[in-house]
Amino acid sequence: MMAAYHINVDLLDSLIMEGCGTNADWQNLEDTIFECIDQQGGPFTGMARRIVETMRDRVRAKCLETRGGP
Repeated sequence: MMAAYHINVDLLDSLIMEGCGTNADWQNLEDTIFECIDQQGGPFTGMARRIVETMRDRVRAKCLETRGGP
């Protein structure tokens, strides 16, 4: 739930203000997020990765839609 809030509120607001980023930016972000998820471990690691990736992709799409491009 914390990740959902940060992705859908903090990240989206920042992106809309500053720009949507490049594919390389998003790969770096994904790597950082997945590293944090992996450190937590547990049986839901794979599911958490998929959920976060989906939310992240939606936020980028919303940014691109709002700003009209990267």
